[in-house]
Amino acid sequence: MENVIQNGTAKNMKWDSKRFAAGKTGTTNDGKDAWFAGVTDEYSTVVWVGCDKPKANDELYGNTYPVKIWKTYDK
Repeated sequence: MENVIQNGTAKNMKWDSKRFAAGKTGTTNDGKDAWFAGVTDEYSTVVWVGCDKPKANDELYGNTYPVKIWKTYDK
């Protein structure tokens, strides 16, 4: 799961912290939900993005909004 952040689907977050981090992205087949589950040496957090009333979004993937939100936890 470390590779997901360093070279995989979440590499676009450009993890620049010295803190250990690993994670997993996810997206539903219909693009209505996306998430990123991540861990560091201090916390674990899952970020889910979607709508209460499901609606497809062509720009929603686990490595877009969820990753950007998750990275802010290290600030």
